[in-house]
Amino acid sequence: MSWHGGDVFAASYGGREWLLSGLGSDWLPSGWASRSTGRLSNHLALALFDGYNFTDLSGDVPNQWDGVLFANAWNGHYWLVGGGWQGNEGVLYRYNGANITDLTSELDSAMWQRGRQFHSVQAIAWNGDYWLVGGVGFLAKYDGQNFTDLTPGLNAALGRRHSLDYLSCCNAVNAIAWDGTSWQIGGGAPVATPEPLTAWTASYDGVSFTDLTSLIPSYIANARNGSSILTAYSSNVTWFFGGYANERGFLFSLTNSAVNNLSKMINDTVTCVNWIGGWLPTSRQSFLNPITAFGSYLLAPIAVIVIATALAIRYRKQNCPRR
Repeated sequence: MSWHGGDVFAASYGGREWLLSGLGSDWLPSGWASRSTGRLSNHLALALFDGYNFTDLSGDVPNQWDGVLFANAWNGHYWLVGGGWQGNEGVLYRYNGANITDLTSELDSAMWQRGRQFHSVQAIAWNGDYWLVGGVGFLAKYDGQNFTDLTPGLNAALGRRHSLDYLSCCNAVNAIAWDGTSWQIGGGAPVATPEPLTAWTASYDGVSFTDLTSLIPSYIANARNGSSILTAYSSNVTWFFGGYANERGFLFSLTNSAVNNLSKMINDTVTCVNWIGGWLPTSRQSFLNPITAFGSYLLAPIAVIVIATALAIRYRKQNCPRR
């Protein structure tokens, strides 16, 4: 592996192997940062893990540079992998397990059709029919052939305060998740890049966006030192959101319009919640038994969050990529 000294920012399962992406700081087989010179360089890191062995793919990444691959996701046939930062530029790749295809220019062209710049992919998700790809200053739909810029519709719903306008700083889409019916999208400042922005969230039904920011707890929505939603997860009829506010991690759930603040369950030393996960009950009894349901829907995600926030503390204390 050439991942020594870097961080894993995303992982997704492709049926046989896990794809890991993030930031690497060791030499690359391609010689971009060679062991012979002893020069260590940050680079876009990509690897496969089969449960036993890691296969480093970083040397195969097109246009390798100093940056981070923040997001990746699988659709049953291939992965989309995205990130960015060097020169304020983003990257997007498709990986089918054998070859990496650079989609950056296609996404860039779709953004420029409306005079929009494409900066750093922060979130990727698939709903069984098409992809949503979001990041600093943009949100796009990808059907496997073409990209469609959805940023104007999202901006119209969010209003000026949370508009994805890169020129006014770097408001970003950090979280995208699908619940079988609609999308949930959240953001604020990009991952690992503190900025004086506040968290927002919206839903998307494939046609229109609905701003749900007013449902965010006020201490998050009006955080004096900034806040951001970094992750979203759907469990039955409940959405879970994680991120940071005033340099402290937060967690809250949303069921219809009912908000439950769960941040008291997080240790005060946790600086951000950057991933939520869990699993569905395996039987009807699980739905009927409050204790079992609680364990499936709440304790399982929380157990994963503890691991994720420990990693978050690590990379936020390092020299994170900046604009």
